[in-house]
Amino acid sequence: MTISQTDLPDDWQIVDASRARSLEEELQREVSPVHRLNGVPMQAVAVRASNDDALFQHAGEADQWSDVHLTWSGQQEQRDWPSVEFTGTFAEFREAFTSPV
Repeated sequence: MTISQTDLPDDWQIVDASRARSLEEELQREVSPVHRLNGVPMQAVAVRASNDDALFQHAGEADQWSDVHLTWSGQQEQRDWPSVEFTGTFAEFREAFTSPV
C-alpha cells in the first residue's frame, strides 16, 4: 500500500528515502530481542512533527502499520522501548490520529 502526504493526518510528513533509512536503522538499533517488533521487517514512511514518532509499514503486509516512538539513544533499549503507540490498519491509524473538526 502506497500513501501520499494527503493521506496522512495533520502533523505527519512523508519521509524521503534517506530519512526512511535513518529511521529504520535507529529502530533496528533500539529494538531488543524481547521487543514485540523484534524480527519484524519495517519500512519507515512518515514522521510526526510534534514529537519523535515515526510511522512504519510492516514489510510484506499490505495494511499493517505501527507508530513507534524512537528514543534516539543509538543503542538497544529495555524491554518495551521504543514504545509502540499504535499498530493496526492505515484507516485505523488515520482515525486515531485525525483531530475531530
